Amino acid sequence: MTTTDRAALGRQLQMIRGLYWGYGSNGDPYPVLLCGHDDPQRWYHRMRGSGVRRSRTETWVVADYATARQVLDNPALTRDTGRTPEWMRAAGAPPAEWAQPFRDMHASSWEGEVPDVGALEERLVGLLPGAGARLDLVRDFAWRVPERGMGAVLGAVDTEALRDAAWATRVGLDAQLSPQRLAVTETAVAALPTEPALRALFAGAEMTANILVNTILAISAEPGLAERIADDPAAARRTVAEVLRLHPALHLERRTATAELRLGEHVIGEGDEVVVIVAAANRDPDAFAEPDRLDVDRADADRALSAHRGHPGRLDELVTALATAALRAVAPSLPGLEPSGPIVRRHRSPVLRGINRCPVEL
Repeated sequence: MTTTDRAALGRQLQMIRGLYWGYGSNGDPYPVLLCGHDDPQRWYHRMRGSGVRRSRTETWVVADYATARQVLDNPALTRDTGRTPEWMRAAGAPPAEWAQPFRDMHASSWEGEVPDVGALEERLVGLLPGAGARLDLVRDFAWRVPERGMGAVLGAVDTEALRDAAWATRVGLDAQLSPQRLAVTETAVAALPTEPALRALFAGAEMTANILVNTILAISAEPGLAERIADDPAAARRTVAEVLRLHPALHLERRTATAELRLGEHVIGEGDEVVVIVAAANRDPDAFAEPDRLDVDRADADRALSAHRGHPGRLDELVTALATAALRAVAPSLPGLEPSGPIVRRHRSPVLRGINRCPVEL
């Protein structure tokens, strides 16, 4: 991040957010998504039917399954940083001055070994308290899973300190596209590690926590599923996969064209930004039967897209393994778990749809 003047950075964050709001108010759904105000599903539905389109933000937006898969599979579309849109340059707020550390976080990769799910499960046993307890599923359970996961892959480290730093950077994948509040931005930048692999693990921590909360909420709303997972550990993997289809780890995936290419009827210029609405593509009725229904035995489950598709590294595998292991570890407690209060989602979270608080009772 090149901006060191606190007041200047604050103005830039406000300027970009204000321009997003203005573009969205004039009928462009993509900047509405970037503002992260409300449930995005209606916007996903609208954008899925509009083909490849260019937003007023100068970003090419893709929301249907077939084109989304084409983008993610194209090696010429990477997580590199592209050209600065003219409107951002004119506003005096290029991404290099407010988003670059978070774009570097998004571009980082984890190349390490992914532990066996069974070995991870052993580390995660006992994370939930006994019957009758009340807790915040986010802080008291879901975020303790990546903490122990980092211990599993990094060895003898201060995992509590890593967890606290990762918590401070949990806005990072959102902040690469959606400006956060000034204090939040400063805290996140200060906590970001310099090592790319550790940056990737920090990104994976928020992804893991969100997946777990979304999965447990889905299980609690599906009659008989908690009992099935408690009786059949194999059902945990299928449940995580299906919830990831409906609620991907990253709802939006930013790619940059490293060469001129064609996408449908459109020519994408070198340096242009293309964003895939993964969460919309995974509910495309042309790709999935009854796309909005949770079905852990779905025959076409392996067709679901991940934002990490085509990106090097094994972070996606690690996050899925951690979520599956955690679900197996707490399976005996799931039949008695119920939400006990309103779910608080993080504002300005169009990429992760992050969850700040989720009260439950056992």
